[in-house]
Amino acid sequence: MSLYERFVDGVKVERAFTVDGSEDDARHAALADSGVDGWRAHNVEGSGNHGPGPTTPEQDGAKQPPQSANKDAWVDWAVSHGMDRDAAEDLTKAQLIELADQLAKE
Repeated sequence: MSLYERFVDGVKVERAFTVDGSEDDARHAALADSGVDGWRAHNVEGSGNHGPGPTTPEQDGAKQPPQSANKDAWVDWAVSHGMDRDAAEDLTKAQLIELADQLAKE
C-alpha cells in the first residue's frame, strides 16, 4: 500500500492510499514523480518502493525555531514542513509563527 498526499501552499489538502500496482497507484505515482499539483509519494511500511514513509517534524529534526529567531529560520522551518519556499517567503514572520501554532494543535 502506498500513501500519496497533495499540498497546496504548504497545506495538506488531500490524501490517498492506493494498492501497489493498481491503476490508481500508477496514476498517483506519475503525479508524484512529476510534482504536478503538489502530489508527494510516501512508502507505507511493508509495501512497495515509493520513497520514504511519512515522518513527523521531530523525526526530521526540524524543530520549531524560537520566536526570537529571524524570519529566515522560520521560512526554513516552513519549507521543512512541506511549504513552497516562495510561499513561505511571502508570509510575515508572525504568520509563519501562527502557522506553526496551528500545526502544533493538529
